[in-house]
Amino acid sequence: MNDSTHESERRTRHQRIDPLLKAQGWTVVPFDSGRPLDRYKAHALTDQVEARFVKAKAQVDRLVPSLLAKAFRGELVPTEAALARAEGRDYEPASALLKRIRAERVSEGTADSPRRRPARRRDKR
Repeated sequence: MNDSTHESERRTRHQRIDPLLKAQGWTVVPFDSGRPLDRYKAHALTDQVEARFVKAKAQVDRLVPSLLAKAFRGELVPTEAALARAEGRDYEPASALLKRIRAERVSEGTADSPRRRPARRRDKR
């Protein structure tokens, strides 16, 4: 390959990579500044950096959904039931609380309380 082809490749790589690095808060030093580098080593280094960046970005992209899934399953922090057991205190799940409230309403005779009005529909415009 001739020098103009190498120069073109270098510019193309930097045009792709520089904005990505800047977006991550890295300082991008112009390629030609500082001490002279062997072009082949520089290209190899650029390829390695790009490959590591692509791999790291893919890992981050997989991490967000898996963190959300764990959060919704309650796997990131102990549940209230687990904390109550560890502290030796009582814990009443929501289903048991609702049953108890319904039973109290029935015994008080307020089980047939007025029902809520249905929500008004919004006109689609």
